[in-house]
Amino acid sequence: MLSWLRRHIDLLVFATSLLVLVFGYGVAVGKFRVFPHDQINAAVDAAQDWWENWRHFARLESKWLQPTHRTERIAWRDPARTHDGYTFVTGFLDGAAGAYLIDMEGNIVHRWPFSMDRMWELSGMPAEELGSVDLSIHGAVLYPDGDVVLSVGGGALSRVDRCGNFVYATALESHHAVDLLPDGSVLTLGRWTETKERDDRPLVVPGPSGYYLDDTLAHVSADGEILDERSLIDILFASDMGGMLFLGNGSSYQSAVRDPLHVNDAEYLTAELAPAFPMFETGDILVSLRNIATIVVLDGDTKTIKWFTTGPFFGQHDPDFTPDGTILVYDNRITGDDGPQLGYSRVLEIDVATHEIVWEYVGTDEDPMYSSLGGRTQILPNGNVLALEPQGGRIIEIARGEDDDSVVWEFVNIQEEGQVGMLFDGIRFAPDELDFVGQPCP
Repeated sequence: MLSWLRRHIDLLVFATSLLVLVFGYGVAVGKFRVFPHDQINAAVDAAQDWWENWRHFARLESKWLQPTHRTERIAWRDPARTHDGYTFVTGFLDGAAGAYLIDMEGNIVHRWPFSMDRMWELSGMPAEELGSVDLSIHGAVLYPDGDVVLSVGGGALSRVDRCGNFVYATALESHHAVDLLPDGSVLTLGRWTETKERDDRPLVVPGPSGYYLDDTLAHVSADGEILDERSLIDILFASDMGGMLFLGNGSSYQSAVRDPLHVNDAEYLTAELAPAFPMFETGDILVSLRNIATIVVLDGDTKTIKWFTTGPFFGQHDPDFTPDGTILVYDNRITGDDGPQLGYSRVLEIDVATHEIVWEYVGTDEDPMYSSLGGRTQILPNGNVLALEPQGGRIIEIARGEDDDSVVWEFVNIQEEGQVGMLFDGIRFAPDELDFVGQPCP
């Protein structure tokens, strides 16, 4: 054995050196993100996506279908305490993403037919290979005349009339939220991709995939022109709050994550609601920064932060100004698709002056509510709260009482036995607010 080692010492030294070199380069790939770091991470991300959604990509089953134990499409629990009206819904229905209006019995009273191919053509964006099967309408707003603005697939912001004709389709990586402004324009969220470090963003570097997402606040005119678009990361630094970026998952003295903020809502403070908020003014903007468990209010003119609160929510969506001078928010308490390990999702009402929770509704074992993504809330004129549970394909109306709170109405988007189509928007309108219902299309 000793003689064999003497004869092959050069080979052993070469092999050991090669192993040390490979190990050292592997460390450098992970630490300094040199080639093939980005390619490896991209391949891992793609493989994970295929592993989790292979039925979807094979066109056997949509990822927007979710299991459910519920069997009733509509459940009237206390009809006398509901707020009558139509509910505007976006979600997965009849094999594709869609927008529709339902009555209190769950009947579809209006549907917006539109062509995804035509949308891509008008926006100048490349057609998606999977078409509407792979897309979601994630953010929408309804005009009284039946026009809708839809944030589709993170690739286009589109306005469609009640008959499905396009008013515009604008190339914008819009996502999550659309808010209607008094002049008919909309406030929405966009997204830029950054691949390099920048001097004006110290310690903010690309994530493991070689880039990071920079969410934007976009103002779009009634005819689809992008009037203004600003980076939320820049807004944090301009507000002397850049350090908030380092609260993200995986940060260590720097932000090196793919999605540092995951902004998921922006809402304009109207003149009607502004008197309830002495510290704010008409035109201020409420924004949700999901990945750092923070909601902020921006000055409407300077777009800098004038108020914020971090927690007690986690993975939150859709904070809303209320007539009582509070903020209503859907607290997902996200712990992934394995279930509510931090507790069921809940709806919180927060006092802006004290940051205290003044009311909450939370799912229970008997009546569970949990979603690891999305979520909507709405204060209704009678004081009830409408809450959307996206993965449950479910909308509930909660009547608030002095001693207890009750679900008085429930809609479940059942597609077939044991499965629901996911929902992303659910907004209640009084019948006299919509003058297009029942009108035929040419």
